[in-house]
Amino acid sequence: MEKFSKYFLLYHGIKDEIKPSNYNINIDDETLFLEVSSLILSIKRINFEKINSFNSFNNLISKINIDKIDNLDEVYSIQQSILSLLKHVDYSKYIDVFQYLLNN
Repeated sequence: MEKFSKYFLLYHGIKDEIKPSNYNINIDDETLFLEVSSLILSIKRINFEKINSFNSFNNLISKINIDKIDNLDEVYSIQQSILSLLKHVDYSKYIDVFQYLLNN
């Protein structure tokens, strides 16, 4: 997971010194967490302004205890937090679904 985290930072051109955010991100509902986190992880510098302007995006991230994101550094910090939280989520069922779809 550490290599993935470093690759993610490298891909986005982010320095390794970014610290995880102080948000208390809710991972009780794993399906919701994975859906919202995949959206947050897909945010890049190029599409941040557009995505952040949507009320639907802000409503969705509020469901996992993230307030409105104000700037790109905050996005990177939240992304880093999500990557560290993924260690605690059982996403094996999703891998099984993808394997099933791949084979059928």
